[in-house]
Amino acid sequence: APRRPAASPAATPRRAERRAAPSWAMAAGPTEVVVVEERKEERNQSKQSKQAFQSEGGTSQPDYATLERKHVPLVDKVWFCGLMSLLMFLNLFALGLQVDLKCRSNCGASDYALWDDVDMAFTVLFILDVAFAMYVLTPKVYFCGDTEGKENGMTTLDLFRCVDLTLVLVRIVDVFVLSKMGMKDTHLKYVSAFRVIHLARFVGRVQLIGAFRELWLILSGMADTLRTVAWVAALLVLVLWVFAVVVTM
Repeated sequence: APRRPAASPAATPRRAERRAAPSWAMAAGPTEVVVVEERKEERNQSKQSKQAFQSEGGTSQPDYATLERKHVPLVDKVWFCGLMSLLMFLNLFALGLQVDLKCRSNCGASDYALWDDVDMAFTVLFILDVAFAMYVLTPKVYFCGDTEGKENGMTTLDLFRCVDLTLVLVRIVDVFVLSKMGMKDTHLKYVSAFRVIHLARFVGRVQLIGAFRELWLILSGMADTLRTVAWVAALLVLVLWVFAVVVTM
């Protein structure tokens, strides 16, 4: 039988590469093969680093304290936002008790004494909160936000802090001005119940922690829904206004 010609030395490595290479690599071009191999290598490196991290006593959950940036102001730290959220919950609880237990008829000055002291204590704490935030951030950053990292140093109004300051000012007017003038039932101080929005700020800081992830998803979904509802309400008002003008002509 005739013998096959011996393979050249250059052809032998090529045959070995073809046998070792998968079918997709034979059909793909050289550039695609390189990209896929690089991705495989990156995945292997990430697995190795994760295994090394866990072998040293680490966990798969991120440590939020290490992820928090060092230049974050004190008033934006997680523990401070949590403390303010707790204060808002206590204020909300006190307002609920006041609505339920306050005197409703034939009330004298002694009937308002306890609740006046509670209102004054919370108002002073709110004033200290706003004043401390202004001192740490400076008034410019407090009202306009930090310009670092923004294009052309453009500033935008910090809506959260402006609304929060407005709620505190309304409570100050009610507790220290109107109540001293004998106007006890203005109910303006109950507007401060909306300061519970500090909870959203706290949840936004701890959204990387698994225990608060679902709460963050709920709040972010509510915020997106409120934007849509606001636009729907604006369009309804516009349509109703047009038909009101036509009907009353």
